[in-house]
Amino acid sequence: MQYMTPSQWFVLVPSTATLKAVKEAVAQKLGRPDINSKGRLVRRTGNGFSSLKDSQKLEARRKFLLMGVDDLQPGAASPGQHGTAPTLTLEKALALQKDILEGVEAEGFQREIEALEKKHQRGTKEFAMGRTALCFKVQIPVLPKYGFEASMKGVLEMVNAMNEFNYDQQFSEMGSRLSSLMRIDGSPPPDQIQRQVSEEEETITTDLMQRQVSEGSRPDSAAEADENETQDVEITISHPVHATVVSLSVASNATIKQIKEALAEKLSRPEVTKARLVKRVASGGFTSLAESEKLGARRKFLVMGIDDLNPSASAAKKNTSSKVPL
Repeated sequence: MQYMTPSQWFVLVPSTATLKAVKEAVAQKLGRPDINSKGRLVRRTGNGFSSLKDSQKLEARRKFLLMGVDDLQPGAASPGQHGTAPTLTLEKALALQKDILEGVEAEGFQREIEALEKKHQRGTKEFAMGRTALCFKVQIPVLPKYGFEASMKGVLEMVNAMNEFNYDQQFSEMGSRLSSLMRIDGSPPPDQIQRQVSEEEETITTDLMQRQVSEGSRPDSAAEADENETQDVEITISHPVHATVVSLSVASNATIKQIKEALAEKLSRPEVTKARLVKRVASGGFTSLAESEKLGARRKFLVMGIDDLNPSASAAKKNTSSKVPL
């Protein structure tokens, strides 16, 4: 969970969590027991609000309003501020990833999760509950080794601590591999990754070949002139975990840095410029594209280093007819 504004927080909870668990996670992060006892998660109903029951499941809802407390400022005993929750260095975070990777790569785990996937379709509540239980069995023996409690609370604290290292390429690549092996929503099974990589490479190669054939039928001067000409092309950027896709119109000679700047401007989210555009690799992970790299023939990109591709509130109002699906 990252502090966004004095009144908005991101909190990471299991997809099967109840709303009581959501409040507990916020209360723990902020060091505010009063949120747990007095706070109410609500939804808008006409001109007012209606309370949501503590026993209600999270399901597809991702945004909540909290009432019953004066504000969402961290308390004096906030674990996020005073470090009572375990913290990690990048070296330890990578070691923790490797320990969990060893468990989820094991034949037994893969056999069980494949059976679960055959029994319950991905995206269903039953699949999410079964996956959480299977992953928890792998995580339990690893958590205490790094100072985390061997419980769901420990899992949440571990994830929060590891979110600090999304900027690191090796960490992100291993995280993508873990997501694939654990069948996290939005990530393809391992046996599909190589096919996706091959398809992407084939598309790029075909585009380049068609361009070379076209240019080869003209004088060299004409081909060279085209290199200096630019035109607007449409590209799509998607998130490897969330299903959000953003369409952008950029110059055909744009760099990766310029593409990120265009994306940040469209979403009205300056932090997007610090994200990374990546491509899948055959190992199951991702590798970053250099900011100086040209667009070339590629028209589809993946972005990492940000939680989602949702526009800011101001951008959502301004671009109600844009191609950014919410």
